[in-house]
Amino acid sequence: YSRDLPVYVSSDAILHAWHRSYDAMLEELEEGHLHESLSDILAGMAARVPDAHKAYGGGALADSVKDADYFLGVARSLLQGQPVKTHLGQDQRVAQTLTAVKVGSAERLKLFGHERVVDFSQFKVRGHYENSELLKKYFKAMMWCGRIDLRVAGGKAEANTASSPRELGAAFVLLDLI
Repeated sequence: YSRDLPVYVSSDAILHAWHRSYDAMLEELEEGHLHESLSDILAGMAARVPDAHKAYGGGALADSVKDADYFLGVARSLLQGQPVKTHLGQDQRVAQTLTAVKVGSAERLKLFGHERVVDFSQFKVRGHYENSELLKKYFKAMMWCGRIDLRVAGGKAEANTASSPRELGAAFVLLDLI
């Protein structure tokens, strides 16, 4: 043992160990708690879509309610790992989006009344999310919830990033559903 002295422990080795511990804790938290919480939140919001449709479906927020139903339908389907029925007939749109997620390339998608390019390669499962089927589904659902933004202010029309009243309406409806 004394012939091997001094033993050098680099900061990289310590940071690596720290990261591995953090990653293991995060994986346990996501699999044991956050997956179920996300499922409960999305299911609870989706269950209130018919009420929102009754309240807002005949007015200026009619398309926004459908957009919220679609957004929740995709998120719930990704989390379940299979298509989930929507309340307002958005099943075909959801199926097209699920196909785009499966293909994993940049696709032109009509979102919230505008055509956008969505990079579905970001939905490729990686890291500790590859360790279980539950985490794979959770990863894809969280990518959907995190990457599909509602542009409620600003942006540029020529860059196809402009906000719209429809997206602001969808944000309002989603807030009301939550």
